[in-house]
Amino acid sequence: PLSQESLVLQLKKVNLVKTPQVEYALTQTDRALFTSEDSPYENKPKKILSAEVLTSPTSQALTLELLSEAASKASKILDVGCGNGYLSQCLARMAPEAQVFGIDIHKNLVKQAREISSLSNLKFMRCEAHEFTEEDFDLINVGFSCTKDLHENLMNKLVPGGVCLCPVENRWIIAEKGGELEDLGETGFSEMRKEEQLEDELAKLEQEIKSVFKDCEVQLGRKPNASEYPPELIPLLKQRRKVIAKLKALETYTV
Repeated sequence: PLSQESLVLQLKKVNLVKTPQVEYALTQTDRALFTSEDSPYENKPKKILSAEVLTSPTSQALTLELLSEAASKASKILDVGCGNGYLSQCLARMAPEAQVFGIDIHKNLVKQAREISSLSNLKFMRCEAHEFTEEDFDLINVGFSCTKDLHENLMNKLVPGGVCLCPVENRWIIAEKGGELEDLGETGFSEMRKEEQLEDELAKLEQEIKSVFKDCEVQLGRKPNASEYPPELIPLLKQRRKVIAKLKALETYTV
């Protein structure tokens, strides 16, 4: 995709964007503003700081759809580990009447988040999750894997019936205060992770194939025909076909 609008259309086509509020939020929140990397709309995480990333469009859509019902009823939302504020802005657009707080420990990311946002119902602060004293949230989203103790602390900040989506010791947990915890495991996120791994594998294979072809062309002084392919090229081409088939099977290859 070459624009945020075309990206959202692709996400709709593969049924990752399902609700009007998520479609609106993603359309209005342009990924190009949040990363300086090339191709901001491709379905890959993008760097926003040396060790931090803007998560992939697939991941963002899945997260927002999981939170859409709770966001529509919320008056107070917390985004923990907000980075430079992409999901915070989306949540603020999905719940325009709510007060949204985005917190992160990285000073530069919080500074970026403040500079990018012009939303009156969104506030960014630099602090650790356990230091944040505000309470009575209807919805909490967490952008990093936390301990069971921190998850319990965040659950205590919810109003009765409030919802928290949080990776707890590398397991995705969505929970309603006063209700049961639901362990999502890899459900809903595994497809995104598989695709990112396959995309990386495909990129490496393309580079290897290109290098082998170039060496062969230099030796022959022309482009080789199929019968002249060097032996090491055949397994690379076979693996490339397998990876592309797996990507297509995930139905997010076109995103």
